[in-house]
Amino acid sequence: MKKTIQTRHLVFLSLCVCGGMIAKRVVTPVLNPLTDLIRLPGGGAAAAFSLLFIVLGCTVTDWPFAATLAALVQGALAFCLGMTGYQGMFTLLTYTVPGIATDIVRRFTPNGSEIYFFLSCCLGNTLCAVVSNLLVFHLRSLSLLLWLLVAACFGGLAGMMGHLVYGRLKKAGVL
Repeated sequence: MKKTIQTRHLVFLSLCVCGGMIAKRVVTPVLNPLTDLIRLPGGGAAAAFSLLFIVLGCTVTDWPFAATLAALVQGALAFCLGMTGYQGMFTLLTYTVPGIATDIVRRFTPNGSEIYFFLSCCLGNTLCAVVSNLLVFHLRSLSLLLWLLVAACFGGLAGMMGHLVYGRLKKAGVL
């Protein structure tokens, strides 16, 4: 059976895209002292909370490639609004890769489950850190390993928070 795209799903997905951009701007100043203390780029931790909203929007809409679309739009908006950080032109790529990872995880895990949220955010955030390192930062050995570990931990934390938000929205009858 073919799924139809409903206006309310598009509105919710666009709100999640904007919510992710706002979350990143709010969380970054809080996490930067922590990442500065251990001499790592702060985006590896803050990007997880942006990704949380993309995973939430993808879960609610339940379309194929919804996360890739949302991540692509979020990357384009970040680029147009000048929220590129050190990545510059690579912003579109570093925002889109986690969306692709989320869509891949979605194919192999039940939609809306804890494992789906955890793996999507964890894998997406870690891949975002890998791509950022390859294109911009060029960290080596121990510092790269530590940065990937921080990205994975914050991704997992954001995934668990996303699952809690999803459960609360579902329980309240919003979804």
